[in-house]
Amino acid sequence: MDRTTEQDPSTKLTHSELAQPELDPNGMTDAAPHHTTDTLVYKSNYIISIVVPIIILVVCGLVAYLFLTNKPQAEKISDRREAPLKIEAKTLHSENYPILIRSFGVIQPRIAATLIPQVAGMIVSTSPNFREGGTFQKGEALITLDDRDYKNSLIVARASFTQAQFLLKEEQARTDQAKINWQRLGKKGPASELVLRLPQLSVAQAALASAKAQLNQRQLDLERTRIIAPYAGRVLNKSVDVGQVVSQGVVLASIYATDTLKVRLPINSQQLQFLDIPNDGPVSTNSAQPNGSRPKVMISASSNHSNQWQGEIVRAEGAIDTTSRQLFVIAQISPNNGPNNGPNNAQDNAQDNANNHQANPTILIAPPKIGQFVAAEIQGKTLTNVFVIPRANLYQGDRIWLVEDNKLVTKLVHPIWKNDDVVLIRDSVMENALLVTTPLLSAVTGRKVSILNQSSEMDSRTDAANHAKDAPMIDATETMDSPTKAH
Repeated sequence: MDRTTEQDPSTKLTHSELAQPELDPNGMTDAAPHHTTDTLVYKSNYIISIVVPIIILVVCGLVAYLFLTNKPQAEKISDRREAPLKIEAKTLHSENYPILIRSFGVIQPRIAATLIPQVAGMIVSTSPNFREGGTFQKGEALITLDDRDYKNSLIVARASFTQAQFLLKEEQARTDQAKINWQRLGKKGPASELVLRLPQLSVAQAALASAKAQLNQRQLDLERTRIIAPYAGRVLNKSVDVGQVVSQGVVLASIYATDTLKVRLPINSQQLQFLDIPNDGPVSTNSAQPNGSRPKVMISASSNHSNQWQGEIVRAEGAIDTTSRQLFVIAQISPNNGPNNGPNNAQDNAQDNANNHQANPTILIAPPKIGQFVAAEIQGKTLTNVFVIPRANLYQGDRIWLVEDNKLVTKLVHPIWKNDDVVLIRDSVMENALLVTTPLLSAVTGRKVSILNQSSEMDSRTDAANHAKDAPMIDATETMDSPTKAH
């Protein structure tokens, strides 16, 4: 018998009986108490889910408030000392500074020409110097044309001239005889021109003048068969040679004078106010340059600054260049003028070059070449009562560092002149000021400093103060426009 099926009949309950709730003595079930308990649990859980986050937020807020209201403070060390910055400085003194205006240009001939024959003929000979780059002297015959035809024409012209002289003398004698015959006739009144043969005399005189002109022309044509150099110079290029037949108007060669060369130098509008440009003509006695002289200019080869030639500014061109908006000034130089010689000492300088070349061949000053690019330094005006600041000590374009009471201070300046090396400033309050010459990368205003060369600078300031007591007063009322930048 299956044991799983054996149960006590009294213990067997149906599913309906198990599902039925128990009844109390009054016939009511116990479902109501279970429902009330579930509601209470739900409400308590709901309250807890709301209250607990609020409590957490309040606690967090209190903690944050305590942190914010009780921030830690850094302890201040009042006795901390910053090490002084070690620098070098120099004492500023006003001085007179001559302006040098730098420019660039190209060597050009002052006088250039093309050789063109005035007569036709075949070239029979040329000068040994008639070659490209050849140097010739004034009056030298560069080209000789075949002159046989012109010699023949000259002989014919001389014969015509001699015959005209004879005819004039013959007609003069007839005129004199006509006057005598008129007087012998004893007629009253003056004789007419035809009687005295005056028209015939005038024709003879005109014929003689014409023959003389023909003779002179033939003589001139003969002379023109020799092409003579009009000045000392060099041959730039040539286009003919011996054996070639040339006619009038044919270009034979291009030449230029070597006694004086010129350079066109551009000057901008800001540099013009510091340069006295002479007029094209005699030197003006009202010029600001000493003794009314023209501004001097030192020309040097851009590739080799050992080659230098001294010249002067002679004039400016008539108008400002419309492309570059600059004015070109003309400088004249002599190829034989060294850096210590003026235009009037060319021969002496050439002799010095020859003597120096014998002692040291490397110091001979080579003459400039046409088309050579050169640098120029023009002597400008001399600015008075200015302070010279090295360009390296200028910061942010318009500020300098000064030392006052052993502390760094900055000063705003207004330069009146700048170049690659220095800046010129006119400010009377900067007299005896200490300019910082040490490059400062991260300095601040008020930083204490220690001047390394303080003893020498103090001596300099003392000497300047003593000199100022004995020196006359300097007029510092002179003003000048301040250009923003000059080259």
